[in-house]
Amino acid sequence: KRSLSHYATLDTLVTVVDASNLFNVLRSLETISESSSSSKQAEQLAEDDDGMEDKTLCHLMINQIEFANVIVLNKCDLLGGAQSEKVDKVASMVSKLNPVAKMHRTVNSEIDLQKILNTKLFDMEEAETSAGWIQELANSKKIPETEKYGVSSFIFRSKRPFHPERLSRILDGFGKLKYDGSKEEEEEEGKDDGPFNGVVRSKGVLWLANANAHPMDFHTAGRELSIAPSDGPFLAAIPEEKWSEEGKQAHEQLKKGGKWDAEVGDRATEMVCIGLGLKQAEAMKLLEEACLTEEELKKGPEFWKTLEDPFFDGQIKDYFEWVEPESGDEDEGENPDAHKHGHGHSHGHGHSHGHSHGHAPKKKEDFKENGGQNKRVKTESTNTSST
Repeated sequence: KRSLSHYATLDTLVTVVDASNLFNVLRSLETISESSSSSKQAEQLAEDDDGMEDKTLCHLMINQIEFANVIVLNKCDLLGGAQSEKVDKVASMVSKLNPVAKMHRTVNSEIDLQKILNTKLFDMEEAETSAGWIQELANSKKIPETEKYGVSSFIFRSKRPFHPERLSRILDGFGKLKYDGSKEEEEEEGKDDGPFNGVVRSKGVLWLANANAHPMDFHTAGRELSIAPSDGPFLAAIPEEKWSEEGKQAHEQLKKGGKWDAEVGDRATEMVCIGLGLKQAEAMKLLEEACLTEEELKKGPEFWKTLEDPFFDGQIKDYFEWVEPESGDEDEGENPDAHKHGHGHSHGHGHSHGHSHGHAPKKKEDFKENGGQNKRVKTESTNTSST
């Protein structure tokens, strides 16, 4: 069966952003299905991707911004003109979410069509790595901040696992950003001014102490938060004699890149937060304190295994140890042990270990069907929180 690219060429992927409404959408909890303006789109998405209609408009918008190679900031006239400070602030946030895309500001929806048609700008490989969080994690050199408008980012890395309950307690406030500091906003948000309130987008991989063999994919889009098991285990969780050739090569790459620790191997947490008015020092301190203490580390894995599971109602125990699958457990054409590194990218942006042996994790649907959990509502097996 031939792909669409055999019959047509994708010339440009354009995302149009309503500049006058960007920050309202970023802090909104409205889902695609709830939006009257998106009802037809929700119906189409429901056919193409089960569960997508329950995603927030913020999630959809951020995804479209991150994947675009041309972004049009529309309705700049409603913010005082294309060169106004308010539009500069919007442009600063959009550039942080996607620093690669070309951006055009429009007034009264007018734009030179040559900027969006027959540009020959689209490149799939570039689009897959254009998101700001990927750029942040992949570049050793710090991307210049745009502090003039309060848009910034920070990266948290740790070779100590998170205490699951302490982590659960601090994951609050994502997406509760204040745009213009108006009295109405202060009344709406109350006195809650936590360190994660300004985070618009975060992405990464977590090491939970009670899931010692398996990394957890973590992401937030506005006020939607999701935690779910990655595609495969940590390489360090698999006995060395069980490594495939690809696994051995991955080990060498990790060592060369400084990603392999003598004690814990490739087990690690790595996440980036992008937002407005971030309180980096406070957020980093909370994340550090949510990791295991020296005393807890010394108690070892047998103690870690006993820690409560606030995210998946006890099902996390299936990810504590690597179990070699019986023949036929692996899905055809897939490798269940291919945990992707490449700086924590969980959607094909990193390289795969390619192990041929390993524990095939429960299907994500199983989380939805078999377990609830405290405090949060799960969507498609992920632990999803609307903060």
